[in-house]
Amino acid sequence: MKRKLLYLLRLFVFWQFFFQVNRVIFVLYNHDKFTSCSKSEIFYAFFHAWPLDFSAACYLLAVPFLITLASNYIHLLHITKALSAYNYVMLALLSVINLTDTALYHEWGYKLNAYAVSFTRYPKEVIASMNSISYLLILSIIITMITVFGILLRKTVHLHDYPLKNNVITGVKSHLKAAAVFLTTLFLIFTGIRGGLGVVPINQSAVFFSGKPILNHTALNTGWNLMNSYVNAGKTSTRNPYQYLKPEEAKYIVEELYKSTNTFPSILGTSTPNILFIILESWTADVIEYLGGEAGLTDGFKKASEEGLLFSNIYANGDRTDKGLVAILSAYPAQTQTSIITQAEKMEKLPSVIVPFLNTGYQTSFYYGGESNFANMKAYLFHCGFTKIIDKKAFEDKDMNSKWGAHDGVVFSRLLTDLNSEKRPFVYAILSLSSHEPFEIPFPSKIKSDKETDLFRNAIWYSDQCLHHFLIEAKQQAWYKNTLIVMVADHGHRLPKNYADLSVPGKFRIPVLFTGGALDSDYRGKVCTKTGNQTDLAKTILDQVKIPVTTPSFAWSKNLLDSSSKDFAFYSFNDGIGWVYKGEQLVFDNISKQITYPYTKTKADSTRAKMKIGQAYLQYFYQDYTKKQ
Repeated sequence: MKRKLLYLLRLFVFWQFFFQVNRVIFVLYNHDKFTSCSKSEIFYAFFHAWPLDFSAACYLLAVPFLITLASNYIHLLHITKALSAYNYVMLALLSVINLTDTALYHEWGYKLNAYAVSFTRYPKEVIASMNSISYLLILSIIITMITVFGILLRKTVHLHDYPLKNNVITGVKSHLKAAAVFLTTLFLIFTGIRGGLGVVPINQSAVFFSGKPILNHTALNTGWNLMNSYVNAGKTSTRNPYQYLKPEEAKYIVEELYKSTNTFPSILGTSTPNILFIILESWTADVIEYLGGEAGLTDGFKKASEEGLLFSNIYANGDRTDKGLVAILSAYPAQTQTSIITQAEKMEKLPSVIVPFLNTGYQTSFYYGGESNFANMKAYLFHCGFTKIIDKKAFEDKDMNSKWGAHDGVVFSRLLTDLNSEKRPFVYAILSLSSHEPFEIPFPSKIKSDKETDLFRNAIWYSDQCLHHFLIEAKQQAWYKNTLIVMVADHGHRLPKNYADLSVPGKFRIPVLFTGGALDSDYRGKVCTKTGNQTDLAKTILDQVKIPVTTPSFAWSKNLLDSSSKDFAFYSFNDGIGWVYKGEQLVFDNISKQITYPYTKTKADSTRAKMKIGQAYLQYFYQDYTKKQ
């Protein structure tokens, strides 16, 4: 009996040590994200990690406990083999999970969860998204971890002298003693899993201790977090996890945000223009000179801005293309831990800015050099009203980069050819690709460097060259004079500034530009400073055209040109939101229940009041999301 309990105790200590070593590797691999953290703060992350590490270790003890319990009553001739096999399998699995999380965190900025794992259905695209990761290094660390901890497990934990037979308990007194011991052990393991005897089980907030997200993420147990996200994934689609205010108060606050007098100028020379959406992959404001970004990377966009209407304070609603598409085409905000595009029963309830045009006889087509099935994108695009989808299957292998799809120049050329043969009014859209990892371009590079940041700059520069050439050619075509071109990024990017904190507003700020022959000359070269989102494009555009919209579907969209519409922007990241309101940029982490940006320990009452409006927005929006069934 004593030997069995000591075995469970040794196994518990083993897992605690394993978790902390993985945490050391996480810090070392992502060291550039800890530049704003002191050594003592990083140490505290290791200390604050113990509640979830404790819970995770108790989960891992459950199976060994049940096996050792069963050995008291039945002959288990191969009990040590069963226990060893279980522990080795869990060691290998957790090593892969932890090291994958360590590598992905550098790019994604959040811990591995169910949403991230869902992309493994598209392995080629996922690998292409991880261009900056040293696969050989990660694989080497995984093999080393499994080998070293496997030896440690065998030498210090496993029951080598555990009796293989004749170990069944006999006698009433022995049975009562064993029952008491194992009931106590069961109680301790169950209590450890729950994190105590309180009404509410342990959650991520138990280890969140800092206003710096990287420190909280360091303390978070990766395996526990992944399991927890799977358990709660289904719940958040039917139950609103964000309850900050009384429902009627949240509703009132949000409805006030969208109140306006509906007064706006007409910026088009026609009420029935063609529309061309150019959705620019990863075009952060940090590469747009007119938006305070780096000069020389997007001179084509700069030239177009001089002839168009630039919106200078726009934020992406989310951090991935699947969320950006929904915000642009359906005017629907991004979810915090999932994507509505992958949930057919909810996605099919979304409105579409394309449908009103389709219903009045417009031709609709969508162009993308990559795989249109990725993240259920193709199904969503058909739902939106695109009757033709031209993707990588329409292009030759010689026109592809190594991993993702056809280069922008090839796709823009195909778009131009098709537009020149289009006889009907049209709403077309193109999603660029070359500025996505692996940042490969078919031109000689502008910057001679293999650094990730410079590869990104080169990819943006190439994409801009393709855009500029397309616009030059487009101006020579008959359809151009009656066309409104809407340029918008799908999301921002951590590069080129290489943000350590991927929740900061700068990462989500993006360019939006209206140009084309249909734009009235009075608005060329002008700038609109209204703060807004991708979701606001739908109402801004539809208010300019005389096309009937039969349903008030775009409840989450405001007219950026309406002088009476409110200045605000919302974005979401992993269980948190950004809120830009009345000139102040704020970030709220729902797990820690803290305003984590700006980085000040004391927040003014006015700041908290503004954040309350953002919380009301999240609560009311999620209430709408959960009702879509």
